[in-house]
Amino acid sequence: MTLIRLAVLLLTLASGGHCTTEDRVDNLEEISRLLARQSMKQQLYMEDRTRSDGDSGLKLVRQRHDGAKSYNTATHASWSIAALHDHPEFERMLGMGEIIAVLNGVEFQTRHNDYNLVRPSTISGEYHKVEDIPYPPVPPEVTSLPTVEEQVVEMQEWFKAWRDSNHTNRDYRRYFRPNLCYLEGAWTTDVDTISEPFDSIRHQLDADTYDEMFDKVRFMAYTGDKNLLENLAQLPSIIINVTDGVPVRAQWNYRILCHPIEGNVNMTELELVDDLGKRLTQTKDIEKYRDSRAARFALSPSSVTDFTSKLDQIMSQIPGKNNYGTTIIDETLTRPKLDPSDDSPRNVANYHRWFKLAEKGAMGDNTVHRGYNDRNLFVAETTQPKVAPVSVKLCKYPHRNEANAECEIVKKRVSYAIPLEIGYYKSDLGQTVAEGDRNGQATENEAYNGINDRYFYLTPLEFFTSGNSLDADSADTTRKSVGVLGPDGVVREVAASGTRIFLPEITGVGSMRLRYPIMPLYIEGSSIWKELEALRDVVLDMQQYMKYFYTYPAISSSSTNTKTSSGSTTSYDNTAAMVLTTSASGDPPHFHTLDLNEKQYTRLVLMYKNPQYVNRTTSSAEGHTHFIRVTYDYEMEKFKIDTCDGQPQCPDGHDVVLNVLKNNTAGITYP
Repeated sequence: MTLIRLAVLLLTLASGGHCTTEDRVDNLEEISRLLARQSMKQQLYMEDRTRSDGDSGLKLVRQRHDGAKSYNTATHASWSIAALHDHPEFERMLGMGEIIAVLNGVEFQTRHNDYNLVRPSTISGEYHKVEDIPYPPVPPEVTSLPTVEEQVVEMQEWFKAWRDSNHTNRDYRRYFRPNLCYLEGAWTTDVDTISEPFDSIRHQLDADTYDEMFDKVRFMAYTGDKNLLENLAQLPSIIINVTDGVPVRAQWNYRILCHPIEGNVNMTELELVDDLGKRLTQTKDIEKYRDSRAARFALSPSSVTDFTSKLDQIMSQIPGKNNYGTTIIDETLTRPKLDPSDDSPRNVANYHRWFKLAEKGAMGDNTVHRGYNDRNLFVAETTQPKVAPVSVKLCKYPHRNEANAECEIVKKRVSYAIPLEIGYYKSDLGQTVAEGDRNGQATENEAYNGINDRYFYLTPLEFFTSGNSLDADSADTTRKSVGVLGPDGVVREVAASGTRIFLPEITGVGSMRLRYPIMPLYIEGSSIWKELEALRDVVLDMQQYMKYFYTYPAISSSSTNTKTSSGSTTSYDNTAAMVLTTSASGDPPHFHTLDLNEKQYTRLVLMYKNPQYVNRTTSSAEGHTHFIRVTYDYEMEKFKIDTCDGQPQCPDGHDVVLNVLKNNTAGITYP
């Protein structure tokens, strides 16, 4: 009906009609209002389409590599998840490249981020006021020692305690403090001059106005070109309201901040999330993948209820745009939002995704998740005027035209957030550190004259076995070590002390991960992804999910395994190695056979550093088979049954030790 009315108005204006000037102005105003409303409806439709296809989360990073398979190219990770990298020579910088993300259906592309370890202000409610997160102190057990050598040895012991989550002798929890960094977005009233989303020493938006940036982003998209320094961002704008016939615009913007977590996060609570495509691309098994930059983690739940998970507890500590120390109680339509964990009024000024109402809804539930179907949507309400508001008339009773209906005009401003990573992370800013020819060489004339926030080298090089970072990336900028003049004028060789993804290997400790990416993915909200994730679990752990198969998986003894390397093909006969189970004590006695090929034998017997397993289906006897998980006992030098049909031992009494029936044709002598 609105479009028909618009068409009539346009025809009337085009024909001239018998309209007065005042009528024509009124018609033009009405056309403007209708077009603006139609734009608002189209925007809502686009956002809802995005919401229905996925959750709030990371979507893509820039492509840097290609390969024979589609999964060899960049998705949410290229070499590293979310384009994370290292700049530890900068005091507070965490390296992170460009990403495409979605927050509550709003898709946007960031500039190169390289964000700082800062938090919202704890003393001011000023819009976007931030402050440095204070570093925890060095253990006095370290600082009290007289020599650097002794301090290094003692500090290595503290790192061991942290690695092992053992606070018995050295309570590392006071000094190894976790921080959660998060991505925040909101519709703002700054629609003309660029408002830099957050400070970064290395990167700023390459435009003065949003229109200028739009033209540059459009050019890059049209031509497929790239801004060399990655200083452009695709930040959408919308018509958010129509006031007295005048469209009101809003501009999307984002920022990245961090929050010092109240309480401890043990490494055992950070569970690896498998990404089969990245593992295949980087040819890494699951353990090697854990120590790669592509790895992503999830905070394991600390409660059986969704709304009191560890992540929900941490996010509820983080304020929205009003900064720390603000309380907002939402009592829209006299229905106060409650905290589901204890039924207290929910402070909606802090980020949350669950709330509770006293009344039950149409489906009989009174515990509500923010959004229609977005697992990762965290929302915080705010009173900041620079956040664009939306308003609507709401009525308490279902029949709003009834005389007893309670209605009110509700206006709200909100921001959205998702977690990015958990990191375990002052110095006077010297102005003459690199003055003249000082370049960090280990000589008196060339060594840096102290440190500052851009030459943040403090750690004695001997603290590390090697100064090289694990799994390095071309985006990393740090040097292995530099020479720095100490207060006594002596040149000392030191390593960068800022935040890294992995520390270089520490003597007696190994390499420690400092940054644990926990960002959710947009694609995880897709129905297709959910089915594929279930299929991946079943395929990669058949033993656990055996009951979900239509028929038990079995491999015919006449089949062959083919391995291709450098264009050549080698076939291994599946009957090359036969292992015999002992006769059961039941009635009637019987046995089964199962076979191992050369590749499987190598995996079981020669890869002794980690326990290995091979799943095999036995031959049929007495009308049944068994699904066996085979391992190798290095002390006994025997093949053994790890599980049989999901149990520690076969239900009909077969012995767990397997006997060799014959050697394989390749000439390998079995124990």
